[in-house]
Order: sequence, then structure tokens, then C-alpha cells
Amino acid sequence: MYVCTVPNEAVRDRLIAATLEIVASDGVDGVRHRRVAEHAGVSLGSTTYHFSDREDLLREAFLWYLRYATAELVRLRQDRRATSATSRLVELVVALIRQESDNQPLVRAEYELIMFAGRDPALRREFRNWELTQRRHLAEELRAAGSRRADAGAATLVALVRGLELELLNHAPLTAAQLRGRVQPVVEALV
Repeated sequence: MYVCTVPNEAVRDRLIAATLEIVASDGVDGVRHRRVAEHAGVSLGSTTYHFSDREDLLREAFLWYLRYATAELVRLRQDRRATSATSRLVELVVALIRQESDNQPLVRAEYELIMFAGRDPALRREFRNWELTQRRHLAEELRAAGSRRADAGAATLVALVRGLELELLNHAPLTAAQLRGRVQPVVEALV
């Protein structure tokens, strides 16, 4: 299983990585300081030194994930080499979905942490800000493709990515061609 890899990282980063892996396998309720410390290969005191309580550990893991997801979105936008703006957008959405489907433990951790954030007003704000960042990036791509409804279209694309992420957690993986076949008509309708 891999959720995040942080070789030779600081103890705090190892604790966050261990937390995400535990959330992915057993949900938020599986996170306990002792278990995280064992999973990270550090002393129990390290968890309480770096994180005041379990909720603090979960919050920091979720904030790490949001930063990671934003950086990945930026990277994927830079990697697109399609010839037209519409093709570029289709390839970006397919890449977003594939990135998630290739790391299903991270998707499970993401959705577990989204549910956790629903009970924490500060994390809810962070999550909404992250969604707005996703929408802004996708709206820029939609505008480049000529969409007059870029903001609404970006919200639709975020929902499409979420829906396909959830579907792929419980079904056989789709090839890039199959994903393109699902994404292309939506993008064309939005452009």
C-alpha cells in the first residue's frame, strides 16, 4: 500500500504519512497515537511532541493532503501537451482521475478526512478553499478552451472527478481511453 512516500523525512512527516496510511486502511477511528508511532517507527513521545492530540494529528494530515493535492494539480496542468485547449482540458481531467485511481489508499484517506473535516469548522473552511482552488484552475482551462460558463463548468468538472473517484474505489479500473470516453462529452458540453 502506498499513500504518500517521504523517504528520509523528518519525524513529523513520517507521523503524517503513517496517519494517512492508517486512515486509508481503517478510517479516522483507527488513528491512535501509539498506533501511528508504531507505524512510523518512532517513539510514542514523538507523536505527543509534534501533535497535541489525535484531532491535531488528523487536522495536520488533512492539511498536508490538501497542499499535496494542490501541488499535483499544478504539476498536472504543466504536464499537459495536447494540441487544442479542449483536448488539453480532457487530458487534465483524465490525469486527475487516473492519479487518484492509481493510489486508491490515498483516495480512501481523502474521503475519510473530508468526512472528518465536516465536523471541524476550521478544516471545513480549508476544504472549501481547496475546492475553490481546484475550480479556479479548471475554470482557467475552460476559459482557454472558449467556455463562457467557465466557473459553473469548473464546479461540474470537480463533481465529475469526485464521482469517478468514488466509482473507481468500488469497480474495476478504467483505461485512459475509457476515461476519455466518459470525460470528453462533458468537457465538450461545457465548452
